[in-house]
Amino acid sequence: MATSDTRALTQQDEDKIYHWFIHGGQEHASHEESMAFEEWLQADPKRCIKATSLQQLWQDPELPTALNHFDDVDSTDNSAANKKTYKSSNWISLASAAVILLAVGTFWLTSTDSMQQQFKTPIQETAHATLNDGSAIDINADTQINVTYSADERLIDLSKGEARFSVAKNPNRPFVVKTQQANMQALGTIFNVDKRDDITELTVLEGRVAIYPYDRPDKKIVVTAGQQIRVSRDTRYPIHEIDLNNYQDWQNGVVNADAIRLSELLIELNRYSPSLALKAADANTANLLVSGKFDLHDIVKNINILSALHQLDVQRDGNRVLLTQR
Repeated sequence: MATSDTRALTQQDEDKIYHWFIHGGQEHASHEESMAFEEWLQADPKRCIKATSLQQLWQDPELPTALNHFDDVDSTDNSAANKKTYKSSNWISLASAAVILLAVGTFWLTSTDSMQQQFKTPIQETAHATLNDGSAIDINADTQINVTYSADERLIDLSKGEARFSVAKNPNRPFVVKTQQANMQALGTIFNVDKRDDITELTVLEGRVAIYPYDRPDKKIVVTAGQQIRVSRDTRYPIHEIDLNNYQDWQNGVVNADAIRLSELLIELNRYSPSLALKAADANTANLLVSGKFDLHDIVKNINILSALHQLDVQRDGNRVLLTQR
């Protein structure tokens, strides 16, 4: 059984990983060479762990500041620097890693066999992230995600908000997204997960996703491309068909509401409303079912549409907009 101790890597493996991420190997590689390197990494969990930690260190946005700080400190003691001669490649690698470990706090290693990273977007801002295994995450506004990669699992905790996942296939390392309502395991796929209030909405755009609702741990539901499912306290879990040819979502600047509660729609709209916070004034209004296509970048227009279609009174209280059913 393979051990996850990165110290068991051979010096040749260490040098190859350092060369790839730090000394320009990745920058000058062809597509075929990149694919070959990824296959080489996946062949040994120890290589994946080492590469994950080193890549995240090297790509951190604080790296230039950290290296400048190291240069300043190093230049104050030239005599000490000359006491010992190092191979330049090893010295640069070790010094860079040491400085960043001290100066950067955007991610942390909890043990030798896991890597954790956090992504958090503010209101009105989205982000894109590429993970070490080649998977990609498109992150909606006002979203928080915690990533934990280990040798045998890729775990994504979507604690708030919405994201689209494009998953690199690796049957030996399951890619699992969890929310407060369910666990979702990708089967080599592209899918969107929207966590809003007490609802998790899964939309599969390519491939398949197995979803396991928390209130029914024995139940496994496989959702395929062109299907959508909502998980909540309702144990029916109906699957809805969607037209992928005409499908649009937050990445197109819109939200499509299909008989969802008004409170859920307001969560979606508030992700793009920096100055106004939309809120249902009471439970009856919050549970009102609404449908339609809404422009995420025109909050005032959305308020007017909701007011006209559903006979809602609109009251402004500071930066809050209260909607009340007449």
